[in-house]
Amino acid sequence: MFSYQVGIMIALCLLCMNKVSFWGAFILLISYCFYYLLVVPLPDDYYYSCSALTVFLVGLVLQKYYVVAAICSYVLVPVNAVGFLLYDNNYEPTLYDNVCLVILIIQLISLLPKGLLNGLGRNKYFMVNHPFFNGY
Repeated sequence: MFSYQVGIMIALCLLCMNKVSFWGAFILLISYCFYYLLVVPLPDDYYYSCSALTVFLVGLVLQKYYVVAAICSYVLVPVNAVGFLLYDNNYEPTLYDNVCLVILIIQLISLLPKGLLNGLGRNKYFMVNHPFFNGY
């Protein structure tokens, strides 16, 4: 586990303390725990497909209330396909790791406005005027 992954998990634990961002952060935290315990030890042939399936299922769960986080999960599916192609052609997975890092940070940042609604004295109707991508 890299240090940025530990930082992401700590940030998700902190976001779980807030009522508004709890479910999104909790689902991501559970999926990362599942990923690190069950997917990472797999052989590389199965790793990329199981990782893609995991992020796809997380995207389906997050889709209704956390749209940007769900979009980031869906984007990780083709990133895993590219990672498999890099592995299959005997390249180093640094490109895969860096792209996943950027997407995971964007996913974490997308939960922050949900967490800031109750935390820093913002107007409670701050997010009402901003429509989501899918029209909710």
